[in-house]
Amino acid sequence: MNTLHSPPRARFAEKAKSYDAHAKVQAEAAEWLAQWLPPESTCTEVLELGAGTGLFTQHLASQYPNATCTDVSQEMLAVCQERVSGLNYSIQDAWQPLPKPGTWDLITACSLLQWAPDPLEVVNNWAHALATDGRILTAFFIAPTLPEMEVVMGGTGPVQWRSTAQWQDIFTSVGLRIERFETDSRCYTFASAMHFWKAIHGTGATVSRRIKPSALLRFFRDYEDRFPDPKGVYSTWTFCRAELIRA
Repeated sequence: MNTLHSPPRARFAEKAKSYDAHAKVQAEAAEWLAQWLPPESTCTEVLELGAGTGLFTQHLASQYPNATCTDVSQEMLAVCQERVSGLNYSIQDAWQPLPKPGTWDLITACSLLQWAPDPLEVVNNWAHALATDGRILTAFFIAPTLPEMEVVMGGTGPVQWRSTAQWQDIFTSVGLRIERFETDSRCYTFASAMHFWKAIHGTGATVSRRIKPSALLRFFRDYEDRFPDPKGVYSTWTFCRAELIRA
């Protein structure tokens, strides 16, 4: 079975310059999450995880000019700094314990959490980094996302997306209170199945093993046969945004 994975650090570096050209979905997720940003007066210590090229950072900066923005990739962070200057930037692996535990008023992460290798451990780390009454603001992708790929691949999807209930259980099990939680399903069109595939890989997602050219061509053909659109083909993404409070 071929599955999609978040890219290792080298893949982040490789995709840094071209990421934005393929990141329409991630850009819309950033805009959607930014609608929930709390007033500047309520948060002094602000941390962004997985800043990437700055799609969400640009929204964050308009309200929090002293925010600390982090990413695991120096190359990604350099692109982010070009887009949004004047913030505090540092290298940080979002899956590892965070700096200055117990001090952050606001931790943000957009289009990141779905890739966590152990989401329970990761969210627990984030929760411990919060100050009392601090909050996490995060947007990510949940089931059903890319269900069309699951159909074409014979019932096995490229990612084991978690459900609403699974994520809510993770959040509450580490002592976070769910202040707000919303989902939104959106459909995107691509000129062809090949363009869709390139968009997925253009944001750095990798396949667990190399696909034979014949199998890839068969995937393109089957996808276009089953999920046509007047503009080419379509894919479905389910967005989720959550505001979580440390009690």
